[in-house]
Amino acid sequence: IEWSPYEGSMVATSSADNQICFWDLSVERDAAEEVEHINAAAEGGEVEIPVDIPPQLLFVHGGQDNVKEVHWHEQIKGAVVST
Repeated sequence: IEWSPYEGSMVATSSADNQICFWDLSVERDAAEEVEHINAAAEGGEVEIPVDIPPQLLFVHGGQDNVKEVHWHEQIKGAVVST
């Protein structure tokens, strides 16, 4: 786990299941947006609302084997290095 040096609410995590996840803990669930999606789905649109994924989870990378560490790059804002 490593907090972003540039954004106080951003954290990168790596885990034994070979996933690297990026989280923004400042994000909150938007009830109004969910109502819009539900209404669009009721009108025949194909909109899926992920109920089992927290809104703070921004991205999951799963293409690397044996992930040991994840670190934010010190000079390139938003870049992450993993080993």
